Amino acid sequence: MLRFAVSMLAVTFASSSAESDTLEKSYAFDVALNEVTTSEYSTGPITSLTREPFFPAEAFGSTDTSFRDSLDEFEALLQMPPAIVPYEDGFESVFFPDERTQVSDTSVYPSSATVLITTSNLGRCTGWVVARRTVITAGHCLHEGGSGGNWADDVTVYAGRDGSVSPFGSCAARLLFSVEGWVAVRDKNYDYGALTVDCDLGFMTGGLGLADPREEISQEQVVVSGYPVDKPLTQWSAIERVTLVHELKLFHRADTMQGMSGSAVHNGNFLVFGIHTNARHNGAPWRTNNAATRLTAQRLSNIAGWIDHSE
Repeated sequence: MLRFAVSMLAVTFASSSAESDTLEKSYAFDVALNEVTTSEYSTGPITSLTREPFFPAEAFGSTDTSFRDSLDEFEALLQMPPAIVPYEDGFESVFFPDERTQVSDTSVYPSSATVLITTSNLGRCTGWVVARRTVITAGHCLHEGGSGGNWADDVTVYAGRDGSVSPFGSCAARLLFSVEGWVAVRDKNYDYGALTVDCDLGFMTGGLGLADPREEISQEQVVVSGYPVDKPLTQWSAIERVTLVHELKLFHRADTMQGMSGSAVHNGNFLVFGIHTNARHNGAPWRTNNAATRLTAQRLSNIAGWIDHSE
């Protein structure tokens, strides 16, 4: 049965054959497209919306949740295509020479907080842990975009994935979030979202922080880490600088590839100011840069609400 619940904060969709298997999906309203504003949903001043990075809880340090896929399981994940953005024209995101480097130990912080996301219908992506049970990613990793688009199904999160090895096991998604600007309109300026999981993932992996959106990021160092489709489910990282800043998007030339959508864009101090979403496509400045959705004050407010919903 499909249930609809309408509130000031969000429109929520829930469907399941058993209550324990419920996967809820919702979108908050977005700035310029009727997003929840601070006057409707206030969580306090900007400084209360930022978050410091946090390390894994010591109590989980000795907990062994790791597993290795069977050959068939590994091949199935390896063959899963990346989630795609339908308006892009397929340019690669690597600015040759390719300066990506493989992360050697994904079981330690901060690499542990970068996750592989798989779905049964939209493909695979990257995300990052921001709280105990909350993962941030691109909107197109969770919903196809537009009023006729589908939500992701059978969403699974593998933190610190390294080839066939998952050092923290896997967690199933329970709640998917995005905003009206993506879910209803498929506007690439609003390509962001979050999911909550059925395990205390952040306690095991630690989490990345959220930068103050008032800080100057033009020419800021960019670190982007994720799971590119041209590598065998291993985590790769690239470092460059912000090249251009728009109100809702930022542009960079860090080497990325399909599959890295949803990766954190941070400054090397693990304070995230963007979510990687776009390869080069369709005219300036998009054609000569990769792009990320900026984390504005309003978006931090949405994230705070999503975290509150999951904790």
